[in-house]
Amino acid sequence: MNRSKCLASLLLLGLLSCSDSGNSSSSEETGKVSCIEKAFDRNKTISAILDECSVSADDILAANIDGFNLSSCSRTDVVSHSDKTVLELIGECGGSSSSVMNSSSSVAESSSSTMPESSSSGEEVSSSSVTRESSSSAIESSSSLKQSSSSENPESSSSDTAGTFTDERDNKEYQWVKIGTQTWMAENLNYVPEIGNYWCYNNLESNCIQYGRLYDWDTAMEVCPTGWHLPDNDEWDILVDFAGGSSVAGTKLKSASGWNGTDDYGFNALPGGNRYIGGGIYDPGDSGYWWSATEGNDTAYYQFIYNDDENVFELNIKKSYAYSVRCVKN
Repeated sequence: MNRSKCLASLLLLGLLSCSDSGNSSSSEETGKVSCIEKAFDRNKTISAILDECSVSADDILAANIDGFNLSSCSRTDVVSHSDKTVLELIGECGGSSSSVMNSSSSVAESSSSTMPESSSSGEEVSSSSVTRESSSSAIESSSSLKQSSSSENPESSSSDTAGTFTDERDNKEYQWVKIGTQTWMAENLNYVPEIGNYWCYNNLESNCIQYGRLYDWDTAMEVCPTGWHLPDNDEWDILVDFAGGSSVAGTKLKSASGWNGTDDYGFNALPGGNRYIGGGIYDPGDSGYWWSATEGNDTAYYQFIYNDDENVFELNIKKSYAYSVRCVKN
């Protein structure tokens, strides 16, 4: 599976998360789109989508989601490739995404305000991909989170390359690991802020203990412990490049248990899933999403790793989604 196919498919994942009134003329059509979205999100085959959603090949082609082009695909393509995923169909018939962000576009300054939890379910979600090779310009992020704090977190135990530290706000202990020139938390953050939006899968604290909490972007920007901060795209790129590049780093950064990773550097990436604008939490145990401090217009970037893929993807989406937080040391 190549990178361009995956990026195009991941764009569809984000864009399908809210109903588009311009493309839905009835509740039945809306239901079909919603069903296709959920089945696609779980990487199911076209045959499974046709059966589970009671839709036809024409329904899939007629989805016409903004920014996602299946005009090169025919009904015959869909039927003859029913054993493949939509992702694989794109490559077979030449479908493409038309909403790729220009890598030279300006980046807005980071916001420090907290977004209210409520969000319109009809809000359109834009999601764009950007290749790491084209992101050569320096990314500006929140300077207040970048500045080193005069009071470092107490380290309970440590060596030169790994150890633990205690978050003084709630006395939780976290693993950390040095990878190349960077020092990363070796687990997802599980802190309850006084102000902000955050969730546990199924509202179970046990899931937050296992995977960490899911935060919207504004909360994620403020939630790292003193001496740590939310990494921007440049910092994520340094990590991914150290792990061999975006086409292979996913497997090397995934935890060795819980999914198919090798955890070569002790990063221990966990599949915490994500929370959609509509309120559903998807993919825990199957995929991982981590916020970046980098913004793009009214969106923010994130890193995505999927269970059955070696890649690390760098995408952007509405800030009201909720993803995991992995902090890097100042």
